[in-house]
Amino acid sequence: MIDVIVVRDVTTFGHTVWVRDNYTGRLLGHDNVWHDAVPGAVPNPDHAFARIPDGVEHPLYGALAQALGSVEHPQQLRSDYLAERARVDRLIGMLDSTR
Repeated sequence: MIDVIVVRDVTTFGHTVWVRDNYTGRLLGHDNVWHDAVPGAVPNPDHAFARIPDGVEHPLYGALAQALGSVEHPQQLRSDYLAERARVDRLIGMLDSTR
């Protein structure tokens, strides 16, 4: 199983991202090489998978959400659910009126 760790990095004014293999405890670096890590220790910033500067996080999140078939904003998901519920309620109403 893979974990992705995202930490606010005040030294670089952005976020640092680590990718960890839970089975081996190793970290995937920006060089696509797995690095050994000390269990329970703070990951070495040199082995970070990515450093994301401020202002890039939300556009990146939106692009990933779109590419993975999700939604960028929770409000959009809620409105989709409400629209689907209204559609199903109308369908049930039509079926019920035929009795």
